[in-house]
Amino acid sequence: MPLPRLLLLLLMVISAAGLTVWLGAIVANRVALTPVGIGVALTVVVVGTLMWRIISNRR
Repeated sequence: MPLPRLLLLLLMVISAAGLTVWLGAIVANRVALTPVGIGVALTVVVVGTLMWRIISNRR
């Protein structure tokens, strides 16, 4: 892989990760979740991900 393409890919991945963390911080500040709420939210995300993988036939 050419070096400029590798650097562009690396820049895009790091930027996407930073944007995800930034948006997550904004949402976390606006929505006051209790520890129970965080547990419920994580459970919903995990179950949703598993259901999506089952529906799309991926393993």
